[in-house]
Amino acid sequence: SYVEKKDYIKNPKPNGYRSLHLIVKVPVFFADRKQSMTVEVQIRTIAMDFWASLEHQLRYKDDSEVDEGILMRLRECADNINETDKEMLKIRADIEAMSDKPTEEELLWEKFSKIDNELGYTIFTEILNAVDFGVPENRERVFIVGIRNDLEITWKYPEPLTTDKISIKDAISDLPSVGEGEEITEYDQNPNNDYQRLMRSNSQKITCHFCGTYGDKIRTVIKNVKQGQGKDDFNKLIEKGIVDKKYKLTSGFSNTYGRLIENQPCTTITNNMTTPSGLRCIHYEQNRALTPREGARIQSFPDWFIFDGEKANITTQIGNAVPPLLAIRIAQQIEKVLDGVENYGRKHQ
Repeated sequence: SYVEKKDYIKNPKPNGYRSLHLIVKVPVFFADRKQSMTVEVQIRTIAMDFWASLEHQLRYKDDSEVDEGILMRLRECADNINETDKEMLKIRADIEAMSDKPTEEELLWEKFSKIDNELGYTIFTEILNAVDFGVPENRERVFIVGIRNDLEITWKYPEPLTTDKISIKDAISDLPSVGEGEEITEYDQNPNNDYQRLMRSNSQKITCHFCGTYGDKIRTVIKNVKQGQGKDDFNKLIEKGIVDKKYKLTSGFSNTYGRLIENQPCTTITNNMTTPSGLRCIHYEQNRALTPREGARIQSFPDWFIFDGEKANITTQIGNAVPPLLAIRIAQQIEKVLDGVENYGRKHQ
């Protein structure tokens, strides 16, 4: 029987470990009795399983001092494994789309349409990009709305705003500079635009505006990567003899170790926003990765919003969220539909 779930996929450990742990009770049969035993089942990908064996070997099977450089490399590998797993899922979806078999999306559509066999539901799907709704971030997500057929309502997704897109600099330039190992809680300047004023509201303090510390290799990478550049551009500097070959990056996609472009909306925020080896999350000006508060600002969370938990929990809450400004637009459409249902009921009383 099920006892407890520990989801290290949604909430990775600080070292990057991702796995789903299920604690269950199972019957164990002895010669003279049956006894219920508590066991822990760990579910992870093959790549993460290999990673876990290396991390276990480093920490528990060697009496020598733990090498911080290896720990950093393992953390980078964990992040890269996570991104690779996601990319493989996309590839699988593309392969399925080429075959005659129904895709996962089609199966989901079919399941939704069969809800309540007598009434049924009409399903409306749409890909919305948060940047079209006042969020300074390119973030595409699939939205699925099901409406009961007997309500005779047609759902319409919100129309994109016609205003100019908000850049990352527009979003976070009023937040104080942060150095390695620092946490800043006080503002040092006034907001510069309407978006910053909206995000600050009546907030008097800044939370989650902190930066970790880096090793020599990461500092070297950050220092040499310009706006819009990433891993491949850095390695070209090594090929040209500008940077020592000992700093060569051997893992990660081409857009890892990427520096953001100040006059453009941010790329999609992930729960690795504070890790320089993540997907384009190095600050456009300062030599560090984004802070959790900057990630929250980019996602359109106001500064007064409090995130609880350890760093990994906080970045997961931010990176996995639907941007509030987009959520508000969806909620407004739902409100219109509910008003329509109420009016429909009054007319038929």
